[in-house]
Amino acid sequence: DVASQPLEWLVVPEAFVLTAASVRQSRDLLKGLYVNEAQMRANLEAGGGLLMSEAVMMGLAPKIGRGQAHDLVKQVSAKAIDEGLTLREVLFASPEITSMLSNDEIEQLLDPVRYTGVASEMIDRVLAKV
Repeated sequence: DVASQPLEWLVVPEAFVLTAASVRQSRDLLKGLYVNEAQMRANLEAGGGLLMSEAVMMGLAPKIGRGQAHDLVKQVSAKAIDEGLTLREVLFASPEITSMLSNDEIEQLLDPVRYTGVASEMIDRVLAKV
């Protein structure tokens, strides 16, 4: 009688069947995948660099505090949007920003390759298990 069996006896096997099908489907989808670095970079820069505003805020936070850094980056980001400029252009034109960050620091903060967090460590852990 199915009603007297523990629920997990029904659910767990079904979960494995669905997971296996999902993995098989994913493998087929990913076979022809390749990384187009130039297109990825273009996609990241399509928004005028605003994607990197959090990195800029995090670079400013140790100097002026997180709240003030947030407000300042919000201000310069709004200016970039309003005036049709890139975040880079507005940052370099802001005496308030350039008094706290060097040109090299700004460039580093705007580089998405430098702002991947712990992604590479997570990938290494997954690959080590595989």
